[in-house]
Amino acid sequence: MKWVCAVLLVVGAAGFGVLLLRAGWSDLKRAWASRRWPTVEGLVEKVSEETHRMRGEGRASQGIQYQVKYCYSVADDLYHGRWESLISSSHRLGGCPFKAESVVSVYYDPEKPGISRLYRGVKAKGLFLPLGGAVFILAAIGAAPIFGALP
Repeated sequence: MKWVCAVLLVVGAAGFGVLLLRAGWSDLKRAWASRRWPTVEGLVEKVSEETHRMRGEGRASQGIQYQVKYCYSVADDLYHGRWESLISSSHRLGGCPFKAESVVSVYYDPEKPGISRLYRGVKAKGLFLPLGGAVFILAAIGAAPIFGALP
């Protein structure tokens, strides 16, 4: 019975790691590819913020997440995009980096112009899921011999 629980724990952790890795992989690839994407001017249509309750170290605080909707045009076709910030309690200090009705640089995939980003390259948010997945997978592989799931 102990062996079965160990196998289930290891397989569960590895499976969760694979799910996280897979969920973040396409965003990571797109962020990496965006370094070479062309740029057009876009217009921020709407900026909104959501307040989330956060807990930590014995106190509750509020976190802010900004959501930005923008539009841009490529070859006379109009496209819409969306950007979301990470949830943070420190966002209030700097506010949202985008303002409604402002002009922004939009980086778009030349093969699929409907895919776009407001930032070029890989940012911390793009690394969160793939790295988290890799940690779970490596932890499961490392824990397998400890729990006796593998010889």
